[in-house]
Amino acid sequence: MSLSVQARILIVARDDTLAGPLAEGLDRLGWRTITARGRFAAVAAITDLQIEGVIIDLRGVGEEALGLARRLKAACAPRRLPVIAIGDPDPILETYGFDVTLAAPLHPAQAAMRLETLVRTAVAEEEFELRTETFAEFGRKLDPPENDVSPY
Repeated sequence: MSLSVQARILIVARDDTLAGPLAEGLDRLGWRTITARGRFAAVAAITDLQIEGVIIDLRGVGEEALGLARRLKAACAPRRLPVIAIGDPDPILETYGFDVTLAAPLHPAQAAMRLETLVRTAVAEEEFELRTETFAEFGRKLDPPENDVSPY
């Protein structure tokens, strides 16, 4: 990969039917993109570039997409990597490592809003982990916050 590539978002799709307009729209909104056509290209992009988030077109990538979210997150570790699936919403996708599933067609503005939220959350989680490690170095324990299950 070239060092001049400044992509922030990786789009994994077999063709440009959905990925082309999405990439163009995200680029115009300031979210520079790069497209990978399969899992090997996606992993290479994650390891070579400072990717902040991934969007995977489930329709085009097929069965290999189900394990791809976890594989990309592992390649990006210890950083957190939000992964958005584009396809039919299904609760089982969460077990495969997808953070959110959005139905196609996905408007670039909608994707940008989701990416903004997910990237900020990932940074906050990384910050909490670092602070927890810092507290541990000084012999202190920083407990995670309790989950509030009450309605908003």
